[in-house]
Amino acid sequence: CRCGPPIFCLKIAKSENSSHGQDVDSRQKHLTATRHVCSSIPTVFSLILGCVEMVNRLILLSVVLISLPKFALGKDVRWKIAPGVFMPQVSLGHPDDGGNETTSALNWFEVGGTGIDTAFNYYNQDQVGEAFRQSGVTREKVFITTKITCPPDPIPGPVTPQKALAAVKRNLGELGMDYVDLMLLHFPCTTGLEDTLAAWRGLQDAQAQGLVRAVGVSNFMREHLDAVMALGGTPPAVNQCNMSIGSHDDDLIAYTKSLGITFQAYSPLRHMSLLVPVISRVAAAHGVSNAQVALRWINQQGVLLATSPGLNEEFMAADLDLGAFTLTEEEMSTLGALQDNGHIAINNNGKDKTVVASRGGVKALSLGRKHDDKQISSRYVS
Repeated sequence: CRCGPPIFCLKIAKSENSSHGQDVDSRQKHLTATRHVCSSIPTVFSLILGCVEMVNRLILLSVVLISLPKFALGKDVRWKIAPGVFMPQVSLGHPDDGGNETTSALNWFEVGGTGIDTAFNYYNQDQVGEAFRQSGVTREKVFITTKITCPPDPIPGPVTPQKALAAVKRNLGELGMDYVDLMLLHFPCTTGLEDTLAAWRGLQDAQAQGLVRAVGVSNFMREHLDAVMALGGTPPAVNQCNMSIGSHDDDLIAYTKSLGITFQAYSPLRHMSLLVPVISRVAAAHGVSNAQVALRWINQQGVLLATSPGLNEEFMAADLDLGAFTLTEEEMSTLGALQDNGHIAINNNGKDKTVVASRGGVKALSLGRKHDDKQISSRYVS
């Protein structure tokens, strides 16, 4: 019998013997039906084996993704910041121009962005939550970063882990979400290191309760990082600090990475003029904007970004498309030395005398504002 395993052949044999003397047509129908079932066995086994193989491949893919330092799905490039947690390479920071975050975030989702960076004292968490609900994007696809203050404002009294945990829950309430992907301690406590550590314990408790997927810090210097690392438990996944061509603490960046902590840059287009000839020449060589050069210089060092392109979808798409070109080693070195060579404009918070972006040459001039009696391309940044 070639229909399958011996047990099925045995059933056929028994069926043939027991049907001796019965009506021939009835016996033939019985045997045909039995053989039909028997002949289906290999197909069923093939389907089962195919399903098992597919499941194994999915499991293998999941393991590979978890082990990779980063992966990309279209423009959504993500970097591993903690076990099983991948953060978008570029997140949308809050708009310094006072614009509505709901509109900005909706535009960001529209062009393929998935990461949103907000905070309690940005006063726009409700707008971020509203944008998410209007977008129709699934929660799993969006990556929400927010921050609590230290001490946890406006909760009075000594800093305790419980108060920090309460601040986390307050943020979730403003967002209208059950959890966030990354919760940062916005800055070290102004009241001292012990209060900073107490607040950090509160973030660790929030993660243990499933309120946040990963925890991190912002504006932490070496001594603050050492203190939280010595505390034990879950380490910071991210240290978000100021970084741009015009202002970068290379020692802090290197030290943060040496601890296994991801460095993220905010204000990546501040503290600088992007119209200096060196940046313009590099941009022309790659056929991109000056702003893209400045952002790529940061990102190419393995640093994540929080940018604020306002409401302009063209700028947003450009910020997400940083992998389209690569700066040479010489270009990286030349751009990094601008801070030391005094070629970059002084801070001014990126809103006064400092040119904060050059986005598209002559076409963009009408989008700008006055600077030294000339209209130039500009935009506000995180």
